[in-house]
Amino acid sequence: WLDGGRRRKRRATPRRPSTPLPHARPHAAAGTPVPNWGNLARVRAAVAGDNAAPPEVDAAPAPVDAGLDAGQPADEGPPKHRLRRHLAALADGASAALAHLDRVAAWSARAGVETEAIKGSNAARIVAALAAHPLMSTAMVEESCAISRDTAERLLARLERMGLVREATGTRRFRLWAAAI
Repeated sequence: WLDGGRRRKRRATPRRPSTPLPHARPHAAAGTPVPNWGNLARVRAAVAGDNAAPPEVDAAPAPVDAGLDAGQPADEGPPKHRLRRHLAALADGASAALAHLDRVAAWSARAGVETEAIKGSNAARIVAALAAHPLMSTAMVEESCAISRDTAERLLARLERMGLVREATGTRRFRLWAAAI
């Protein structure tokens, strides 16, 4: 109202800074070396909370398929050996994916049986949604199941008490729910 009655037009989207924010790379800003998270085993150990093997700093990244052929990098050796390593990695990934899908299907069947006693079809909708996407937020459950947010939160808490789902974040806000596979 201080601009003489004229209204200013607002931008449809907020402006984004053209330069990176100073907090984007704290290690580089402080002048310390940036940790290398290329070694997948060390990343998994760090995520699991195992502090016995901290990630190395400025180490060479590990090859993608380390361990498939006596430590030989994936892009070395004759084409026949590279193809063999590639196909072995594909087979390992496919068998791991099939095993995970079997676990999800078994969980879905068990959860369907255990939630039959719950009145209405909302619990079955949540079980089906979590079988399709094993990690979901409450808002995602609300949208995919076409139920209210309160109903989604109430049923997710009940399914957690039954041992069918678990809360993955450990926080009270912005929670993620996972199928207890």
